[in-house]
Amino acid sequence: MNRLLTHAVGPVPVDGLTAFAEPRFGGVGAVLPFAVWGQAGARWSDMALGVLTRDVGSASRVASARADALDTVERWCLMAPRRCALPVRGYRWSAHSDWIEVGPLWAPCISEDDRRLGAGAVVIADPAADHRAPVLMDVREIGIWLTAPLWEAMALVRGSRAAA
Repeated sequence: MNRLLTHAVGPVPVDGLTAFAEPRFGGVGAVLPFAVWGQAGARWSDMALGVLTRDVGSASRVASARADALDTVERWCLMAPRRCALPVRGYRWSAHSDWIEVGPLWAPCISEDDRRLGAGAVVIADPAADHRAPVLMDVREIGIWLTAPLWEAMALVRGSRAAA
């Protein structure tokens, strides 16, 4: 499948943002609009789909995922092989120290209430950069968030403004 759904769809705007009315699709190399969440609130931004050069031998794509495909842990796990970046807001999972705060850097994120808003899109910043440099996430890293023991813990932060 070389075409990915790449925008948030939903009837409710996020902090004044209007969701795109029609689906937009694109392949690797396309520059597409993404909804991003940060300290200044939500806004639309451009992001390129492509290959993460630091990755070892695998292509990594970032895409949004519709909320109707993300309502259970089983569905989240189903989306992972489809190269959807799935995630937490303000915190990320570490196998060595449980949840760790990302600080002012961008983290993989979805809308605060993916069921209410209809979808979530992601932008990730390179922790080594001093600016919000778009990079792409490897599905192997996403996988550690999708294991059953983490599902309840993830629910605590993915729907909470206080956690961000």
